[in-house]
Amino acid sequence: MNTGSIIISTLGLIALIILPFILHYLHKKNKDKKFMKDFISLAEKENIVISQKEFWRERYAIGIDENLKKLLYVNKQKDKEQSTLIDLMEVDKCRIANKSRLVKTPNGNYNVMDRLDLVFTFNKSDSVIYLMFNCIL
Repeated sequence: MNTGSIIISTLGLIALIILPFILHYLHKKNKDKKFMKDFISLAEKENIVISQKEFWRERYAIGIDENLKKLLYVNKQKDKEQSTLIDLMEVDKCRIANKSRLVKTPNGNYNVMDRLDLVFTFNKSDSVIYLMFNCIL
């Protein structure tokens, strides 16, 4: 074998190894961009302007309109989508509910988070729970 064919074979092999990672990255980036676009469209339909937002796991989004004091929450699962507009002027209290468990290993004990919720207590009604993270999903 000559040097040219070895170089071409090596480059081809490297390309075959790297290509799936590049395609996965581009696919995830496009899904994130579409989810963000859908979230902003939903905010526009609700006549709010999102000043701060956060997206995670291609399923969850939360955004706040600081001027109107409104919070938009989206939980988009495979078979259903939950979107809620919360008027923060009607919220009496908000807390984080963390469900975790202790895992014992030979290297020590670790606290593993299973679920994270935001719990809103409103002035005139009971509490409402919004899922932020669930390790099962």
